Amino acid sequence: MRSEGTARWRPAQVARALVSSRAARLAVAVSPVMLLTLAAVLRFINLGDRELFRDEAASWLLSSYPISALLDHARFEAYPPLYPVALSGWIGLFGDGEAALRTPSALAGLLTLAVVWAWAREAMGRIPACVALALAALSVLLIDDARDARMYAIETAFATASWWLIWRLVALGPPERAIRRGTVLTATALAIAVAGELWTLALGLPSAALQMAFACAGAAAAVRATRERSATDPDSARLGPIAGLARRAAWIPRGPALAIGAIALGAASFLPWLPALLAVADNGQPFWTGRPHLDAIVQTFDRAVSLTGQWDLMLPGQVIAVLLTIVGTLGLLDIYRRNRREPVRRPGDSGAHAGATSSGFGGRADALRPRRLRWFGIALVFAVALVPVVWLYSQFRPIYDARYMGAVAPPLCLLIAAGLPTLAGWLHSRVVPSVLVIVLVATMSTGAIGFVQSRSVSSDLNPGRETASQLLALARPGDVVLANDARTYFPVDYYLDRAGGDKALGIDVYDWYGLGQPFYWGTYLISQQKVVTPALIDRVGWARALPGLRPGGSIWLVTLCNGARDDIGFAPLNGGQLSEQSRLLVTAPGGLPGEIGQIRKLQIPGS
Repeated sequence: MRSEGTARWRPAQVARALVSSRAARLAVAVSPVMLLTLAAVLRFINLGDRELFRDEAASWLLSSYPISALLDHARFEAYPPLYPVALSGWIGLFGDGEAALRTPSALAGLLTLAVVWAWAREAMGRIPACVALALAALSVLLIDDARDARMYAIETAFATASWWLIWRLVALGPPERAIRRGTVLTATALAIAVAGELWTLALGLPSAALQMAFACAGAAAAVRATRERSATDPDSARLGPIAGLARRAAWIPRGPALAIGAIALGAASFLPWLPALLAVADNGQPFWTGRPHLDAIVQTFDRAVSLTGQWDLMLPGQVIAVLLTIVGTLGLLDIYRRNRREPVRRPGDSGAHAGATSSGFGGRADALRPRRLRWFGIALVFAVALVPVVWLYSQFRPIYDARYMGAVAPPLCLLIAAGLPTLAGWLHSRVVPSVLVIVLVATMSTGAIGFVQSRSVSSDLNPGRETASQLLALARPGDVVLANDARTYFPVDYYLDRAGGDKALGIDVYDWYGLGQPFYWGTYLISQQKVVTPALIDRVGWARALPGLRPGGSIWLVTLCNGARDDIGFAPLNGGQLSEQSRLLVTAPGGLPGEIGQIRKLQIPGS
């Protein structure tokens, strides 16, 4: 007769337990691959269906110049030139179709996710890393930036890599361990990443400043700890002054010092371009965004965690995301506080620090783990602080746009993921955190899928493709196209160029740069030979201002209705220099409602 204890361990039960354990381990092992595959689908699916909007077409135009001309035009841009230079080389290899132009951003988005996974796994363990990767893969802010032919996704990749590398240097601990882990190589990669974020986007400046502040905080803490260890080291007095000095030198914080040096080196590489960027910031030209209100911060948070749908559907996700962000921040910062009196042991010392698991974080417990988790939390707080810093600056000179804030989405996802093991440790249960993460991921999935579907609509306020198609059907050799402003010029020139209109039909595209353009000043990106101003017309007349216009040819005045339906600063008809022959309203394709463009046929009287 079997005892009760033996009955509890029947072979069938043992087999089921083993299968369950193996299934769980297998699920955790393959989940990063599955999540990266999902992220790739969300970033690449229908990537070329939607036409380029004005900013993307501006990227194409700037990248189409030779390098010397590209740099000359970029000096008047609020964006450093690394992205258009790289895009120029990419176009030379893979062409300039919509999907090809957006692919570098999509690849940079996947690189960001790889860094998120590596950082979270190194700091918190595999399961929290899977959660962080899932949140970042579904982030609407990251998906949006990864599906645009702009520099934002690349900036996010550089910034995320920079924070990860800085954290590794600051949280390394004793120099012996640092050397074995390739500290110099890490510092070199950090210098490259910092230089990359600065040369990619102007917001790399406050981001690099926050990174330098974090590195300096790490160095100050390491110096203070070094002094405390030196003062309490009983062997220093017995070893004599020289040997004691050598022993104390073994605790010099090389990691933070290398982090500071790498950031300074990366920043120094940007000095040649800094005067041009400061000149743009000081030129008094208004930016397209207005002064942000507090709701801009809330909207950025919502986009970072894909809460962009209906309020009643997204409210649970908002509550969960805010709760886990707060819990994760408090948990990470509290870990080291409760263990600060424990001496940090050298590698090889006996004993282990159990405080690493006291807040629910799994993984191996070693002497440096509380230190790493604490500095992990501090790094994430510094990284997320980019939003309030830019928001405060924008109260004086508005530059705030959620698209520029992609660099805060990865650390925010990491903080939310850190809240799960922290909450599990506080509640001594994994049930509630598991339910919360399931609800949050389901909510984010709804927002992410809905966003990708909306971005696949070809006429989504981007009428350049349809308008260019209409122009090709109307224009004849010897005609010219006159775009009513730079916003119209960029996509119309791109789609006419793609359709061969300027080559096959001999149609030149010019930009009308009138006075009083209140919204977008992008004429400096256009070659001066293609810019027509009122002063030029008064000086030489329309015939000489448009050298591409042949005798008897027509001028096709084009206005795209993507935010400005009225003619901006265009009033040459009042002087009788041009006569209007016809007017065509371009409507959205596929039966969708709305007027998306306007084409006027103009001629010089008597021509």
